[in-house]
Amino acid sequence: MNIEFSSLTPEELKYIPLTSSLIITTSEEMTLIKHDNILLDNELNDDIAVVKAKILSITSNYGKNILLIGIDPGKRIGLSLLYNYDEIDSRVVSIHKLADLIEMLIDEIDADKVIIRVGNGDPILAFKIAYELSIRVKVDIELVDEHGTTKDNLRRGVRDKVSAKMIALRKGVRFKPSEFYTHKINHDLALSH
Repeated sequence: MNIEFSSLTPEELKYIPLTSSLIITTSEEMTLIKHDNILLDNELNDDIAVVKAKILSITSNYGKNILLIGIDPGKRIGLSLLYNYDEIDSRVVSIHKLADLIEMLIDEIDADKVIIRVGNGDPILAFKIAYELSIRVKVDIELVDEHGTTKDNLRRGVRDKVSAKMIALRKGVRFKPSEFYTHKINHDLALSH
């Protein structure tokens, strides 16, 4: 997100034409500013993805806002967040923090549509993640063929984030929680033989 900005006081704003698409200010100074798109500084969450999404929701002319979440399961879980197809964040997270983080992001980011896409390179882990998320958030979840998403020439961590972005942009098959049980039973039966 390359956003040009100027830092001005309300007094300075009296002498400069307001051509910007967004003004971030305090609630105390808000009454001194005449502008359609004002974002209060206390509305900004500590998470950088939430901040970027709030800014994009005000400044973009995309229409309906869409949040795509790509997950690359593995020892390190790559996570990519795209808001109106612009990547607003990518990170590597632990399996223990993944569901809480995604739940918080979905709660905090204003989106008309949310799609979570989970790579199926490790089918058991993919099903577990998709199932856990299906219990916690009521959004579309897809399992995605992650063939060709891993770039071996990148170092660990970066590779996981890049793969997660590719997964987020790739259409998958809708996850149905009932499939989790069938998959788990078949897997458990295969292990017992």
